Amino acid sequence: MLLMTMVLVSASSMMNQAKASVNSVNVPREWEKLAEAKLNQGLNQYEINLSEENRAFSAVKIRSIQGGINLHRCTFYYSNGEKMTVEMRNDIPSGMDSRIIQLPAKKNKVVKVELWYDTKNYGDQKAVFELWGKA
Repeated sequence: MLLMTMVLVSASSMMNQAKASVNSVNVPREWEKLAEAKLNQGLNQYEINLSEENRAFSAVKIRSIQGGINLHRCTFYYSNGEKMTVEMRNDIPSGMDSRIIQLPAKKNKVVKVELWYDTKNYGDQKAVFELWGKA
């Protein structure tokens, strides 16, 4: 009886370990900050050059840290020379995020992001934003 109990406890322990390793594979990856910048006022364009260690991302978003921005469009430039433009038409008040931009499944790295924006209706304060990516 003691031997059978030990076998059951051991089997249960191995099953829990296997379940834990399967769950860790399915854990969604977190967002990581790629860049931060202070934007000039008015209607403008801003370029973000991403460093070589950045991976290919499945999604990005813009977070307004200070002031607000009217984000018109974003253009993503890939390492293979391709580019993709996304029309945003998104007002981002201070402390809020833009909508999530899903990027196509590619094996190329995003090397540059170009933002077209304006800061009208948000007073005299320069806007500060962050670019976030999700692998």
